[in-house]
Amino acid sequence: MHLAAVEPPDDDPDRLAGEADRTVHRLRTMPLARLSAPQPGGASRAAGAFALAQQLADLAADLSASARRGLPPLPDSAAGDALAVCAQELLEQVRAAAPRPEARAACRAAVAGLIALRRTL
Repeated sequence: MHLAAVEPPDDDPDRLAGEADRTVHRLRTMPLARLSAPQPGGASRAAGAFALAQQLADLAADLSASARRGLPPLPDSAAGDALAVCAQELLEQVRAAAPRPEARAACRAAVAGLIALRRTL
């Protein structure tokens, strides 16, 4: 009998780390032509990754009571790296702010965003 692995809940930092790793891996291994190509609606997969990276950076800033900063313009090939950095910053803030409700809410939002992005890849 094979037992399926049970994922941690969406507000668990370990779940955030796992979802970030899976999504970043998919972005980093995707051919650049596919990453840059427009999808239905016009935006590329890279643009979606950069938008999510900005959302994660904003969540991290909010948890740390810091000013929000915009991501610099980066080439599409850096989408995975940008997402990795922003996810790691958020993960650090979620762990530092645990078990505050806003940390759990930020974690849930990030997990949902990562799953949604990965489904478009």
